[in-house]
Amino acid sequence: MKDYADVLIDYGVGVETVGYVTKGVTSFALFLMLFSIEAAVRKGLMREDEAESVYQDMEKAARIHETVQKETMKFYEDHYKEFTSMVNAYVCGCGANYGTALEGALKLGETVKIPSVAYESEEFLHGPNLQMTPGYTVFLIDGGNSSSRIQTIFKACREVTDKAFLITNQPGYTGEGILNLPVELPELLTPLCFLPFFQILAYQATTALNRWKQHPLLKKMKDTAACKTENYESQDDDD
Repeated sequence: MKDYADVLIDYGVGVETVGYVTKGVTSFALFLMLFSIEAAVRKGLMREDEAESVYQDMEKAARIHETVQKETMKFYEDHYKEFTSMVNAYVCGCGANYGTALEGALKLGETVKIPSVAYESEEFLHGPNLQMTPGYTVFLIDGGNSSSRIQTIFKACREVTDKAFLITNQPGYTGEGILNLPVELPELLTPLCFLPFFQILAYQATTALNRWKQHPLLKKMKDTAACKTENYESQDDDD
């Protein structure tokens, strides 16, 4: 597309050195948020003081990132057996975090190499949940006006499987299977803090299970239906 576009913008991530593009997806989302705010101010759709307030929240999301990593690693180690015995995964969210669910399911599927599907939280209850057994893994992402509903769905899933997990930032909401990240952010910015959980989990579980290698026939598939441009420079042969 760059060969035909009228405007070409480098969003500033630099060289993506992390396999399966984890740094890039978060950086790109952050860039689009910043771009939208700046455009809104320039077009008179947002006051400068309103933009500054959002910028401060975005800086808070960046500062909390290291804490998110540490809390995620502890949660992974505490649930090591569950995370290294997943045979499938449902990832459910709503609002801004439906996007987090989509990317989270993608990461688990392409690296841990298990069937992994994202659903909007209410959609999940209208059919997909009916095949659940105690062996199923379900991740629910809290947030926004639907917070209490997500928590209810999490409790309901725990009636079926001990591999039901909730990622939240609601103060004081703790318990088995709950990862509570200590960050106060508007719902629209919570994906910046919740997505790294799935990226770290995917990497740790894939490494523990030694599943980075792909089936040899995948090379034929890539040769037949390429998803990268001819001049794409991969940092990882498996990417």
